[in-house]
Amino acid sequence: MPFQAAFKSKVRIVDNPKKEGDRPADQKIVADFTVPEAMKAAQWLVDSAKKAQAEGTTVRVYSDQNNYGEVPGFAMWGSLWGTSGNFSPPAIEAEEEL
Repeated sequence: MPFQAAFKSKVRIVDNPKKEGDRPADQKIVADFTVPEAMKAAQWLVDSAKKAQAEGTTVRVYSDQNNYGEVPGFAMWGSLWGTSGNFSPPAIEAEEEL
C-alpha cells in the first residue's frame, strides 16, 4: 500500500527577532495550515491520542535538564530541508473503537 499522509502542513524555521523572556529561543517553528488540512490534522491528533491511550505509548516530559518522567502520549515527526519542510505523518489505520 503506498504511503498516504494524514495531512500536510508546510513548516518553516525563522530567526526569533524578539528575544524576550528568561530563555528566549534563537529560532521559531512556523507551521502553515490550510483550513481543510487543519481539520485533517485535528482529527489525526484526536485519533493519535486515542491510539496512545489504547496502546499505552509514552513520551518523555522533562522537569529539568536531566530529569524526566514517562507519560502517556505520542510523537509527531516532520522533515526539514534547510529552514523549510513539512509535517505529513502517516494516516492512522482504522481500528475498532479508537
